[in-house]
Amino acid sequence: MSDEPAVLTEKRDRVLLITLNRPDAMNAINGALSAGLVAATEELDNDPGLTAGVLTGAGRGFCSGMDLKAFARGEDIGPMMTFVKDGAKKPLIGAIEGFALAGGLELALSCDLLVAAKGVKLGIPEAGVGLFAAGGVWTKADAEAVRSAGADVVVVGRAGIAHPDWPVRIQDP
Repeated sequence: MSDEPAVLTEKRDRVLLITLNRPDAMNAINGALSAGLVAATEELDNDPGLTAGVLTGAGRGFCSGMDLKAFARGEDIGPMMTFVKDGAKKPLIGAIEGFALAGGLELALSCDLLVAAKGVKLGIPEAGVGLFAAGGVWTKADAEAVRSAGADVVVVGRAGIAHPDWPVRIQDP
């Protein structure tokens, strides 16, 4: 287990860089990451010197979703559910490389804008085994594009390359 915080923050002028920092666990959501994400969002929202935030993941991907071992231990991920429901008050940009799967995709979709590297894999694999994404982000989706294009991911469980109709900007490296 690392002594590093599960979420890192760094002020860059008027922007707060928020980094999910569990790269060895593919930034899977456990209690520490859940609490750290909410604390970082509160830092962003409560600091008058900050105007926006960028949420990203350390290592090879954004976030793989729930840490099932942490879930089995009963770790509290309630703060993450609050983040998915409420997001940030100030603009938050999700910067995605590698993958955003399951709860990781729900975290990403809680951002105001997504910037994704070419070839990013997005998906809700739970649907492939008869489960539903539990964070609730799909129930608050405003964009018709997310509801229609996202249904392929939510209902079918297909993890695929970012869909051209989704409100995601594909950034060439």
